[in-house]
Amino acid sequence: MSGVPLALGATAAAAFAVTMARRRRGSAAVRAPKKPMLDALKKVRSTYRLNDVLIDSAGTIYLVAKPAQLERLVKQGSIWSHMRLLDSSGMHRGTQRSYAENANHWDGVESVVGAMLNGGSDDWKYYTVIPLPIPGWPRRQVWSVAKGRMVRPETMRKTPFDLCAGKPVEFGRSSGPVLLQLGEKYQTGCDWCVGPQIKPGWRYEHPPLFLAHGVALGDLRNIVKCGGLRWPSWALSWRVSPSYGDLVFLGDVRVAEMLARGGKRKHLYLAGTDIWSPAGRELDQLQRAVNLERDGNLTWWSGDIERSKGGWGQRGPQNDLLASTLDKATWDNIVGAMSYFGGNEDLTDPIGDRKRFVELLDGIIESHVVDGDPYVYPPRPEWDTPSKNRYPYMELKVLGRVGLESLPAVVYPVRARKRVFAALDQLGFQGARIPYRWGGPWAKKSKHDDALRRRWAATVTKAILRWANESRDTTEVWGAPSAWISGGRRR
Repeated sequence: MSGVPLALGATAAAAFAVTMARRRRGSAAVRAPKKPMLDALKKVRSTYRLNDVLIDSAGTIYLVAKPAQLERLVKQGSIWSHMRLLDSSGMHRGTQRSYAENANHWDGVESVVGAMLNGGSDDWKYYTVIPLPIPGWPRRQVWSVAKGRMVRPETMRKTPFDLCAGKPVEFGRSSGPVLLQLGEKYQTGCDWCVGPQIKPGWRYEHPPLFLAHGVALGDLRNIVKCGGLRWPSWALSWRVSPSYGDLVFLGDVRVAEMLARGGKRKHLYLAGTDIWSPAGRELDQLQRAVNLERDGNLTWWSGDIERSKGGWGQRGPQNDLLASTLDKATWDNIVGAMSYFGGNEDLTDPIGDRKRFVELLDGIIESHVVDGDPYVYPPRPEWDTPSKNRYPYMELKVLGRVGLESLPAVVYPVRARKRVFAALDQLGFQGARIPYRWGGPWAKKSKHDDALRRRWAATVTKAILRWANESRDTTEVWGAPSAWISGGRRR
């Protein structure tokens, strides 16, 4: 008998075979729920209109449906579904309503289902109830109410969620303009004027804007692995942020112009200030968390797994499922609560009209232009005081991957040319390559020295503006007036 120790007798060998079979099936066999429990689970499924309700050997119950359907269970309008479910619980009507009104988060839904299963009994039994978005599946054997039988986890294999998978997000063109020049407002009855064509008597009210995304040299390997920039945040500004890395990618600024005019493009979100969104290591954590959630992993739901391995905090009052990102790229599903400063919550709303865009830009420039020169970088404390326009940029968030082949330019340090060019060539980057010089032992201190970071950012910004004015035949640009580039604002 293959795999059985020779010293075992026939009885022991049979017992060994049974043990090995149980191990193959799972550590604990799942039996059909008793009729009262099965009837109760069927009612949960029908009342909530779920695809399935599962239960494992530990008594953990999974509510299985599409993400949008599960999210509806914690919305205000679901109170009547919870009330219908509790009709058979034996609870007083007022108590039922109290449970239902508090089911605006997952722990509340769990309490409603638990109360219904306990049937108003004083001998209360605690049930763990987990909403499980399709195509998630528990990592253990479960009893399926819909199928009326035990289902093994290996029959529900799926492809892991990958933030780099799928087609790149449409994000402009490599031949697109890098600079956006806004003209004088209202002089001809319009509030949106772009391009170098200035009528007599016109003047520019704003420095030229560009879309920039900074990347550290060490992240080049991740960009190559992902095939592009993974869910990048872009600053729409007139200068490079000192918090950026060694490389600065420039996007087709017409993307921001289109959004500011009320245009729609899936996966893009333009806001009037810095908005919290996952980036860098947080994206890795988000990816792990989504896969743990889809698997119905109990350690994730209980908050017992550390954040670096995909833990996303306690179950707590979660108003959205992370896995809802699988079906639709909804901003609130990805970001959660967005940040706001000084009570200006509207700054985090998407910009969708031209007048508001220009008004916000006016406020940002007014807050960050020193002595009429937009390219002066004041010390950090002057920026960090909470105010309506705390940051010298608007933010454009991309919910997806941006291919480098769609970007018109990159600004790189000359000292890292070989390393940068190897990665750009591998990714099919066809845009302009704008060099800047930044070397010497003192450059290594830049990341930890605010004054040096500001000096670095000024160097990169000057390189962008100089290239834009010298290379109009290489890439279409809306030219910057010399008054801004020289540092003096035209009056």
